[in-house]
Amino acid sequence: MAEAFLKRDIHERLAWEVGQLHRRYGGLPSPDEAGDVWPRIWYEEAHNSTAIEGNTLALQEVEVLLEQGRAVGSKEMKDYLEVEGYAEAAKWVYEQALGSDWQSGSLLSISEVRHVHELAMGRVWRDAPHPNSLTEESPGNWRRHNIQAFPGGMKPPDFTEVPALMSDWVARVNELVPEARYVAEAVARCHGEFERIHPFLDGNGRTGRLLMNLMLVRRGYPPAIIHKRHRTRYLTALAAADRENRRPLASMVARSVLDNLYRFVVPAVAGPARLVPLEALATRARGASALRKAVERGRLRATRSDAGTWLSSRQWVEEYERELYGRSATRRTTAPSRRRTAIRPFVEATEVIVPGQSLEQLGRRSVAIRLANLGREPARAMLAHLEHPHLRFKRDRYLKDARAALPTNPELRGEGGTSRVLAPDQSVDACFYLEEIAAGNELAQGARLFVQYADLRGQLWLTTVPIKMGGQLSPPYGQIDFSILAQELTVRPISRAYLHEDRVLPDDEVLRLATTA
Repeated sequence: MAEAFLKRDIHERLAWEVGQLHRRYGGLPSPDEAGDVWPRIWYEEAHNSTAIEGNTLALQEVEVLLEQGRAVGSKEMKDYLEVEGYAEAAKWVYEQALGSDWQSGSLLSISEVRHVHELAMGRVWRDAPHPNSLTEESPGNWRRHNIQAFPGGMKPPDFTEVPALMSDWVARVNELVPEARYVAEAVARCHGEFERIHPFLDGNGRTGRLLMNLMLVRRGYPPAIIHKRHRTRYLTALAAADRENRRPLASMVARSVLDNLYRFVVPAVAGPARLVPLEALATRARGASALRKAVERGRLRATRSDAGTWLSSRQWVEEYERELYGRSATRRTTAPSRRRTAIRPFVEATEVIVPGQSLEQLGRRSVAIRLANLGREPARAMLAHLEHPHLRFKRDRYLKDARAALPTNPELRGEGGTSRVLAPDQSVDACFYLEEIAAGNELAQGARLFVQYADLRGQLWLTTVPIKMGGQLSPPYGQIDFSILAQELTVRPISRAYLHEDRVLPDDEVLRLATTA
């Protein structure tokens, strides 16, 4: 269900998430409720939106300029004035959107359009006006020049048509956006139309993005930030919108709004114990995919939302991270991870790559179980065995992670391409195929994966991983599902090698160790 939700149309997903924001947290926070949220959005929007137009200030320089009023660096004065003007306009947009009750009137007015342009362009215009401008084309006034066609072939309309076109555009905004089910889609459509009209001599891109955010925030949505690294994709999407293909631009705006919802808004309004989507808990050091894997392995506490996505809390993530690095004696209901707690290698199974196959398929292809070395030392002479009372699996080989082919370094290869050394933070896929059905016709409680390896001092270690299996053995249509019971994983030192290259089964002693674990 969660996978289906993640693959759902981005506009449907955004509408659901914003609905959750309003139902659970009361909507967008005011500056008094979350004082640091809007400044952070403010810095990033001012930096990225001006950078799209060629501004050279770095994000840190923008923050110092806006927070302390100091111009650091040795950039042109025009760059500092562009950022200051844009920031002043963005601040006005946020205050108007959050503080006014637009529902008693129109969502947007002509005077607001002109005022936003005047704020964004006034400072830089006074210092470095457009070389071809007339007095009547100062910031806040419609252009009195025709503009040449853009590289994509779109030519803005004649300047004499701009006043009437802008009146029609504002009327269309007030008709489409307030009642739209998919707000980002409607706003993106209006944004594309604004850029096509190009009502001002200069600053149309910046003004258009500011007006886009004024519409979004007034509808209760976080603002969109088009990042400078996406400049080419953004311009391509605008060119596609000129050809009546609005989907790329609408999708880009919706994803930007969703990203800001997760990065800025939800973490600010949800307390440390409030359940929020994993994306809202992600950081640069630990992304949403890493948190999702921790949940699936039973290490991070989480619960399912009505839509099937995982919800966790900042408190649970902090608890997980303390246990992850061994800095806390507090224990969760599941066994804490032992990764990074010792210098020795620590090999564990992280996921089943092929979770479900028929018996017929297992006879032709391998089931792959990913193994990762989470210790600080390489795991040497590594072997693995998959044991089941009714099924006989034969070890196929180890494959390198899908990101690369088998290693060419002779030290990382064994006979037949078997990987015998697993470096820290490296993973391999242990592959097994079904050789025969030894007895019985029903699955037992499950299988056990044994992984044997040595550290640099010659000490042998054995990782035992219970593998949950479900399905039926009726050939040729029997279906077998595999999943790892990570919380029951055990690791212990052993005195001699129990797994051997030339044996079908491990020694009886290794089975006894496993059953008494």
